[in-house]
Amino acid sequence: MNRKEFLESKAILQQIAKNLKENPRFEFDYEAVGELKRRVDDYACLYDFKPYDWQVEYFNAAKNSKQRLLMAANQVGKTQSTCQEMAYHLTGLYPDWWGGARFKRPVTAWMLGYSGEQLRDVVQSKLLGTLTREDGFIGQGIIPKSLIDSNIVRSMTTGLAKD
Repeated sequence: MNRKEFLESKAILQQIAKNLKENPRFEFDYEAVGELKRRVDDYACLYDFKPYDWQVEYFNAAKNSKQRLLMAANQVGKTQSTCQEMAYHLTGLYPDWWGGARFKRPVTAWMLGYSGEQLRDVVQSKLLGTLTREDGFIGQGIIPKSLIDSNIVRSMTTGLAKD
């Protein structure tokens, strides 16, 4: 789903919600609307991100710099920023406002942390969402579930994805 399709689908869902509020007997195809809502929800974290000015400045700096430093206070969006950027590069689905570096081909990337547990609980959960034994990643991450190919789990840290 590209950004245009996402926005159109979101507008359709908002219109249906408005119609239901005005007329509780408004009829629609529950199955089709449910599927549309699942698809919109799958891409919402990727397309609904609205960066602060300092985040945009950080992203844009990548266009002319190979290395950048993001140093900020606790709980202000550093992890969210880096995970959003990683998701854009991995999926190739850049927002309209993006002024940073862009890759035209698929990339191989690493994200590092202090431990497997820290990677799983912070970075992996933001990028991929929750991992279950039965269903793999159930979504809820920045990267849409429909774009996740496989779920290979590391043996050393429970629930940590490999590759």
